[in-house]
Amino acid sequence: MKRLTVFIICILLLASGCAKKEEKASLFDVGPLNGGTEAGEAALPGPKGIAGLEAAYAAEPASTADPEAAPSPAVAVTGTAAYVFDGAEGPTLYGAAAYENTGNCPVIITNAALSFNVGGTAYQYSFVPIMNDKTVVLPGETSFVAFWHKDSSLTPGTAATMTASLDCAKAEGRDVTVYAKDIFLADNYPGFTTVTGTLSSDGECDLNLVYIGFYDSSDNLIGVWHFTKNAPMDGSDSKSFSIHMKELPIDGLAEKAASVKVIGIGF
Repeated sequence: MKRLTVFIICILLLASGCAKKEEKASLFDVGPLNGGTEAGEAALPGPKGIAGLEAAYAAEPASTADPEAAPSPAVAVTGTAAYVFDGAEGPTLYGAAAYENTGNCPVIITNAALSFNVGGTAYQYSFVPIMNDKTVVLPGETSFVAFWHKDSSLTPGTAATMTASLDCAKAEGRDVTVYAKDIFLADNYPGFTTVTGTLSSDGECDLNLVYIGFYDSSDNLIGVWHFTKNAPMDGSDSKSFSIHMKELPIDGLAEKAASVKVIGIGF
């Protein structure tokens, strides 16, 4: 009888231990965002960061532009970021800039001139942003440019800064605006961040281009990513996306990002 009692106690202790065993958190959980953590929402263990961010739409055109005034295209750079990454194909110089359309008409960027200081050495590059003729920015809107350049002579991790000078030209109105919401970030191992969310549009489009700018708690630009979602939209549906930003290996981006700004173009 005594042996039976000891056996039953052991069974109960083992069952109790199994019940308290901690469940493993999933790498990232995609769900609706409300500024807080929902019940059942996974949190990454250890130093990895996970963040749900409501998108501050960059597509907020100014209503003060005078339609009778002569077109006056102008943009102002509002933030920059620069890094030397250990890219997939070797050391990579990266630069990003945010800009606002401060003129009174839609614009496109016709050229971006970037001046870098990398560890005390100056580098200068000019480029035409991807799909620049389609990326129409309305008065008052914020948009972005991003630049990657492989350079084996650079050392990843070297301190870098950048200034940008952007040329713009008057453009016709935008065909379709694409919106992003439920932006969700997760820092993965080794050294890249995943971004997920959903896209919608205000009209029909077969193709799109979306820029996401990441900002810290002081509203400083951390970095910019751009992508296309290969899915037609008709203005009544939404499309989910999940992107591993392996070419933007900013350490702890999900932890550092306090907000995002998004602009999307459909065509």
